[in-house]
Amino acid sequence: MLEHDVEREFKIYATLADLHIGNKAISPEEYKYQLKHGVIHKLEQLRFLDGIIICGDTTHYQISLNSEYSNVLSWFISKLIKIGKKHGAFIRIIKGTRSHDLEQLESLRHYEDDDEIDFKIINTKCVEVIDGYRYGYIPEECIDEKPNKYYSEFYDMKNDYFDLIFGHGTVKECQFFEQESENITSKAPLIDTDRLMRVCRGPISFGHIHTPTNIKDKFFYIGSCLRTCHGEEHDKGWNVVCYVKKSGLYRVDKIVNEYTFNFNTLKLDNMFISQNDVDNIIIYIENYIEKYKTDRLSIKVNCVEERDNILKIQVLKKYLANDKRITSTFKILTEQAYERDMEIENNKITKPYLAKGLDIVQQIQLWALDKRSIRLDEKDIRRFITADTLNRKGV
Repeated sequence: MLEHDVEREFKIYATLADLHIGNKAISPEEYKYQLKHGVIHKLEQLRFLDGIIICGDTTHYQISLNSEYSNVLSWFISKLIKIGKKHGAFIRIIKGTRSHDLEQLESLRHYEDDDEIDFKIINTKCVEVIDGYRYGYIPEECIDEKPNKYYSEFYDMKNDYFDLIFGHGTVKECQFFEQESENITSKAPLIDTDRLMRVCRGPISFGHIHTPTNIKDKFFYIGSCLRTCHGEEHDKGWNVVCYVKKSGLYRVDKIVNEYTFNFNTLKLDNMFISQNDVDNIIIYIENYIEKYKTDRLSIKVNCVEERDNILKIQVLKKYLANDKRITSTFKILTEQAYERDMEIENNKITKPYLAKGLDIVQQIQLWALDKRSIRLDEKDIRRFITADTLNRKGV
């Protein structure tokens, strides 16, 4: 008897998101290596598996059929197909952001004709029942009508109508969340997590936000499988979801991909540039790369416009240009402008949100979600943070 023929009270699902195959920050060979060891080999170790769901942004931008990235995509999906057939698991690939997935998922639709695997591309919202389990799928779509009306078959259902929901897009709690190359698509609606959580008995898994995020232990942003840019120092990987239909109990576990690249950011200020000669600066950078096992380094230099500094910067630029692992930006300012820049930089909480017209509570909520993946309630903030403590903290 095969493992998937064993009668069980639980189901196991592998949820992935935001693979962004085709992002040139990683070569095709590096993509394949990281996916092979961080995803495929780990999937192959699962004893039970009932579904594999990719929750959007499988690709990054348009991939030419002549591109090696196209071969990576084909190889990866074929591996998932093989694993799905072994376990009798279904595979669903949900369309993500229009600027990423485009219409490229159509090239995979021929797998839907394979009688040995239950494979589907999901381009529009839909409900599906498999073996008595009700699943909801919500890709990111550009709509003209009001979200409440468009998603009525989700929002207006009775409590616990769905067993699980999978999707891609922005939810109201993360509408101000900013990440590299990701923005809310025009006409893409905000998803109401409260209404989805009411109608779903089990967990809800979404793609789009690259930072793994947990909202009320019910809604989960899976996070991206690989690290393709700076500013995402958190663990990368995918989730395993265990769901017991009889009791409604579930568990969501993060499977960390240890084979991703390290993208680090190194900031060099005016004092460091002024007090060190070029040789010492270069040695410091090389030691930093070795110490933190850095694969991709972004160097940000911010210094005062002085003759010695300018000469050092010119030599440093020539050196850095020869190392493809390194990108660099230089800000050379007057002394007054530099001091103003540092004052803003030191105001770490409010800086990203000042232009959004938010009050201090909203700023702290967004900062906590952005930097710590913590969702704070307004009452908790007001209980522990007073005007006096905010002033002492320089907020």
